[in-house]
Amino acid sequence: MGNFCKYCGARVDGKTGLCPNCDAGQLRARRRQRNMIWIIAAVAVIAAALGAAAWYLLRTPDSGRQPVHDGLQDVPEAPEIQPEEPLEQDPAAVAGEPEKPEEPEEEPVSSLPADMPKQFLFYSGAGGWMSLLELHPDGTFSGKYEDQNAIAMSAPESMLDSITEGETNLSEFTGRFENMRRVSDVEYVMELAEITYAREPGEQELVDGMWMNYCEAYGLSGAKEVRVYLPGRSTSDFSDSLAWWLTVPYGLDALPDQLEGWCLYNVEEDLAYYESQPVQTAADIWQALLTSGDYLAYTADWAEISVTPTAYALLDIDGDGWEELILQGDEDWPDFHHFSVLLCDSETGEITPAQIQEIWGTEEIVYSTVGQYYGGITYSPTERALVYTELNNGFYFGIIHYRPLEAGKISPSFALGFERTEAGDTTYYLYRDGTSLLTEAAYQAYLDERESIEFQPIPDIGA
Repeated sequence: MGNFCKYCGARVDGKTGLCPNCDAGQLRARRRQRNMIWIIAAVAVIAAALGAAAWYLLRTPDSGRQPVHDGLQDVPEAPEIQPEEPLEQDPAAVAGEPEKPEEPEEEPVSSLPADMPKQFLFYSGAGGWMSLLELHPDGTFSGKYEDQNAIAMSAPESMLDSITEGETNLSEFTGRFENMRRVSDVEYVMELAEITYAREPGEQELVDGMWMNYCEAYGLSGAKEVRVYLPGRSTSDFSDSLAWWLTVPYGLDALPDQLEGWCLYNVEEDLAYYESQPVQTAADIWQALLTSGDYLAYTADWAEISVTPTAYALLDIDGDGWEELILQGDEDWPDFHHFSVLLCDSETGEITPAQIQEIWGTEEIVYSTVGQYYGGITYSPTERALVYTELNNGFYFGIIHYRPLEAGKISPSFALGFERTEAGDTTYYLYRDGTSLLTEAAYQAYLDERESIEFQPIPDIGA
């Protein structure tokens, strides 16, 4: 049977089981209860929505709120979210390459290193010109540029007949650098502050047949910034011009990976002064030859007379400013000595023994690298000659030879002589282009003008 009320036959409510007629009160109460549940649910949903909207508005800046209309506030639009910009990356880092180091900071300094060489040289190795710069740690400097030519290129035509010695381009100057900074352990930088000339560039004059053309300091006059490179500085960033100035003039085939000397780089002119090596003197060469024992390579003729050099002296015999080495050894006979003279070419450093002319024992002119003297050997600065006698001068006769050094040979130039009678009467002679008489005073004046030669023991090899 269907669900009908047993009292009135009306269809009962399928959900509540109540009759709409007999149980109308209860049914209305149930329906009100059910409707209230739906209302409460709806209110809860609306309250949740309003709470969410209020939370969003509290988190949004005032500038983003919409104006209020009729007591209601419009819900603001959701702000547009911009995508984050990707971080900028170094292309070298992306490619796996190491980042380039930052440029080193320049540290101001009051002076350059104290062990800096005093002189720097700028030249090409050809053309007969050079510029020498003497630089001090405080930045002050002096220098000289000189270029000699056989033809006076800068002289006016009216002066050409008076010019017999050619032309000299000359610049003598002083000055200073300032704003010195230290870049690294192997590099400094400075700026040219001033340069002063002894003779103003552009002046010209004739001096003893030489046309003097006074000019600027080639190599330095156009400079603004000058960099000081120390030994050990990498050459990888050097320009082709700088590499040329540091190799070709010095006979180098290629630039080393690191500098071996000091360099002054004129940035504006792209050229360089290089460390000027200390000038080696003859004394330096001879001392090295003696202490190393290499002098023995030039004493082969000594073996024939069974004598060994034991002493030496340095003497500028020919007056050219370059000393010769005199080796001396004693013979068994009292007061007889042997000697050799070694020569050194100041340009090439080549060493050769001088040829000493022998005149005793034969009329034939004979040369040997070993000479003999009796008693002592002296030097005449007036005649620029060695003065000695080969034989023992006796009581009744004697002769003293003056022998200059010319073209690698030591040959007789003239001689002094005397003869004494049994009565003690003495006659003095000068043997030069024939024989002439001398007074005793004149003879003695020759002897008094001589200077002694001081010999020292040859040092032990390696000392």
